[in-house]
Amino acid sequence: MTTNSPGALAWSQDPSVAVQSLLALEKIGAKGPLPEAARRAVLARDGDHHPGVASAALRLLGRFPKDLEVAARLEQQADPGAVDEDEL
Repeated sequence: MTTNSPGALAWSQDPSVAVQSLLALEKIGAKGPLPEAARRAVLARDGDHHPGVASAALRLLGRFPKDLEVAARLEQQADPGAVDEDEL
């Protein structure tokens, strides 16, 4: 991913850069639809081991309200002990 594509900085290994990028995307998403690159970035970071990154990613997930994969991910984050029906 090039650094000029939406969501590129969200992939940063620096937690501060990733948090700021995810929060910026969330604010941009308040004004209009976000590109697929932002969706991919947030799906990759929502379970991040850095709490700030994970928290910012969860906020950004809310900007994809009609996305079934995002909805499933939000449900999983809300109840991490729940068993996925596909795993039964």
